[in-house]
Amino acid sequence: MTSQNEQIQYLYDKIKDYQHKKLNLYIKKQANYIQNLLGIEYVFKTNVNNYKDPLKCVDKDIIINLSWGEPSYFIAFIDDNILISMCETFIKRIPILKNVLLEEKGSDKPLRLYYETIFSKDDTLLSNGPKLYISKLPLASLIFDKPPQEEDADGSTGWDIHMNRMETNWKVEGEILEKYYMYNNLAEAIVNKQWYS
Repeated sequence: MTSQNEQIQYLYDKIKDYQHKKLNLYIKKQANYIQNLLGIEYVFKTNVNNYKDPLKCVDKDIIINLSWGEPSYFIAFIDDNILISMCETFIKRIPILKNVLLEEKGSDKPLRLYYETIFSKDDTLLSNGPKLYISKLPLASLIFDKPPQEEDADGSTGWDIHMNRMETNWKVEGEILEKYYMYNNLAEAIVNKQWYS
């Protein structure tokens, strides 16, 4: 949970202080605090296996319904007031985020969120939540990588997804897709999602 950017570091420190001072880290309260502190107006979650629609809009009032599991990441783009809940597969397809979040290269580090699960009046459990990464990166700079094209020893590429179409009751198998998504970068995916939703 470090950043060379003073504004981002200040936000990380505020969230960390909130987590340490609060006795009840209920998801709803924490989600509201983070959303208000970061000025989040638009919330998305990844739809990693959808070529045409890699993002789903989430009502910002139900941010608590995002996946709060340990393997998830919340990426907040504070210049655009956007928060995206991402899974590791989606992050692997954006080289900049893959380097920072999964390979832990560079000085910027995300903040692990924690939350309390209530089983009964006297039985609660503090659980690891998603990692929160606050960024000022331009959305257009987050370019989607392309699937592997080189063949493995067995002759496969590990990417064998075809563009299929239906023609009057029979399926025509098309070319192997050359991209994970029909868009080149995260900005295009968001703009098209907002425009057509």
